Amino acid sequence: MLVLSRYEDRFGSRPAARCAGMERSLVAPGISRTAFYRWRQRLERYGIDGVHPRRQGARAGRPVATAPEVERLVLGIAISAATWGSRRIAAYLARTWRVRLAPSTVQRLLRRVGLATRRTETN
Repeated sequence: MLVLSRYEDRFGSRPAARCAGMERSLVAPGISRTAFYRWRQRLERYGIDGVHPRRQGARAGRPVATAPEVERLVLGIAISAATWGSRRIAAYLARTWRVRLAPSTVQRLLRRVGLATRRTETN
């Protein structure tokens, strides 16, 4: 059985390696003590089926993209208030529209459409 052989590879031939040689049993395959006790508890509670690796859910992080309506709002503000920078636009969005965007995100949106560059002065 694949699961049993994987378990035996990790903990040796005796279940849960409860003997005095536990330290040697853990050091060789590179398993931490806390991981061992977590696996042992799962083995005792659920049997050999509980030793399967748990499925990882989606990790928290930044959203894939800014919503299109928020992008249109940022660009509309940037065009109507041409002298405002990304910090001021982000503060205005948070205060007036209750949309929280980092100034770096606003800057990235403006740079994408070519509005983030400073204009050169002509004499």
